[in-house]
Amino acid sequence: HAAMASGWYTKGIELWTGTAAHFLTGTYRIMAVKTGFSYDPDHDFVNDISANEMTGAARKTIGGASVTLSLANNNVVYDATDPTVYAALNDGTLLGFVIYRQVGGDDTTPADDELIWFIDVADLVTNGADVTLAFHATGIGAIAVA
Repeated sequence: HAAMASGWYTKGIELWTGTAAHFLTGTYRIMAVKTGFSYDPDHDFVNDISANEMTGAARKTIGGASVTLSLANNNVVYDATDPTVYAALNDGTLLGFVIYRQVGGDDTTPADDELIWFIDVADLVTNGADVTLAFHATGIGAIAVA
C-alpha cells in the first residue's frame, strides 16, 4: 500500500484535549490492521475498522501511560510502555496498529470502543514470524499547543 500518514482520530482529539485523565485512567488497547484497512479520521469506533483486523494478532492492553507537557516543544506528549510481541503472525500484510479506548470492560461491544490513534508501519507481509511494535522514542503521539 501507499504510505499513510499517522494521525489522530477526531474522536481521539475530542477525548484527549479536555484532560489527560482519560489516558492515565482509562483502558487503552491496541489492535493490528491488515490489507484492506484505510485510515479515515472520521471513523469513530472499533466496529468501523474491525473487518480489517489482523487475525491471530490478539488485542493488547497498553500499560505505563504517561502524559508530558513540553513547554520547549509547545506540545503535550502521550506515551506508554511498548506492547508485548505479537507471536507468529500469518494473515496477509500488516499495515499498522490502532489504539482505542475500551468501554464497558471488554471487547464484546466494538460499537462503543473509541478510536484514538493510528500508527502507520512499513508494509510487512506476515509469514508466521513474531512481530514487535516499539512506540517511537518521542512518544505515541503529541498534540501541539499554541
